[in-house]
Amino acid sequence: MYASGRYAVTDKADTVLLQNPAHYWHVPLGDHIVMVEYRPKRFLYQFISPRTLQKVQPGWILFGKEPIPTLAITFLEVWGQDDTQSLLYYVGGGPSDELSRLKPRTIFFSFEDTAVLQKVWATLRKDSR
Repeated sequence: MYASGRYAVTDKADTVLLQNPAHYWHVPLGDHIVMVEYRPKRFLYQFISPRTLQKVQPGWILFGKEPIPTLAITFLEVWGQDDTQSLLYYVGGGPSDELSRLKPRTIFFSFEDTAVLQKVWATLRKDSR
């Protein structure tokens, strides 16, 4: 798998284009995790929770001689402490939309093997809205 988009680690964020190796996991608690080796033995990550995953769209990246099969993954970005897990009390109008303060971000996964693309797409699609 190749990764494109903005990825980060605690003190570093960077934009990568068709970076390989990139590894994808769907962990038992439901989160989707991508690890990108952007320099030898240096990694960037993206964690996507099922509740922030907005959509997954198939397409292509046009780079080089031929289009590369790609998934566009859009999610709401959460960094730092997730205060939506706190116990909140509302007076009056009821609960506000907790996710409305978050910004959408899109990253891209590209594949040489369309069978792998189909498996990753099926895993992501079950959590998208």
